[in-house]
Amino acid sequence: MKTVVKKWGNSASVRIPAAIMEAAHL
Repeated sequence: MKTVVKKWGNSASVRIPAAIMEAAHL
């Protein structure tokens, strides 16, 4: 999933939910 976030890191719309998903994973 980290590769997907890095690939879509350019999209702020994906960067915001990505942080939430990572927080939930922890």
